[in-house]
Amino acid sequence: MPDALAMQAAFAVTVAAYLIGCGLGTIHRLIEERRAEKMVRSIIADIERCDAAAAALIKFREAQSGQTPEGEYHAC
Repeated sequence: MPDALAMQAAFAVTVAAYLIGCGLGTIHRLIEERRAEKMVRSIIADIERCDAAAAALIKFREAQSGQTPEGEYHAC
């Protein structure tokens, strides 16, 4: 009879270890997904910031040269 109890205990420990492993795997996957999403948002923000800086530089150069957005020049 003690052998049957030991087998049940070993089975319970095995199942518990398996479930803990599954849970840890899920948590790890969620952390990696969030990290990837955060990285993508950061890259998009960097691109938008660079685009805004380029647009501001273009407007500045146009204003400095007297050129309008339509390509006309206004001599001062």
